[in-house]
Amino acid sequence: PNSAATAAKQESQAATESDKKHKEQIAALEQNVAALVQAMRVQGTTFQKQLDDAKQRHEKEIVKTIKDLKQHFRGVMQEQKDKQGQLLREQKERLDLKHALALRQEQDAHEAATEALKTENKQHVLQIQTTLIRARTKFQADLKAVQQEKSDLQNELSEAQTMLEFQGGYADASM
Repeated sequence: PNSAATAAKQESQAATESDKKHKEQIAALEQNVAALVQAMRVQGTTFQKQLDDAKQRHEKEIVKTIKDLKQHFRGVMQEQKDKQGQLLREQKERLDLKHALALRQEQDAHEAATEALKTENKQHVLQIQTTLIRARTKFQADLKAVQQEKSDLQNELSEAQTMLEFQGGYADASM
């Protein structure tokens, strides 16, 4: 009878030790998952800040590019006005000195110069548009890559939370 009681007692102690070890393992897993979730939150916050910083940087670059292009365009327009003004002054001086045929020749030359300036101005506008399109494309590609990283992190966080909830349910069921 004593040996059966001793065996039952030893078996009970072994089961208690096994339960205690399982509880310790579950607690350690829960701590690891909690630490992982916290680390992923911190990483998610870091990526969000990087995303915001990149967005602000790109917005500043775009604003600066637009300002630079506007300034350049104003300079081109002022240069065009100056050139046209100069051509008009020269034409007026010549009107006093030349007869009708010479006047007609000067008008033809003036029109050709004006057309050349218009063509030159159109080329500047095309260059400006091309630069803006490139800047926008680069910004959109960078933004898309950062958003994908954020999405991937959110998915990993969701999986970790699901695993934690599952393990919590497993721990409740095993008790």
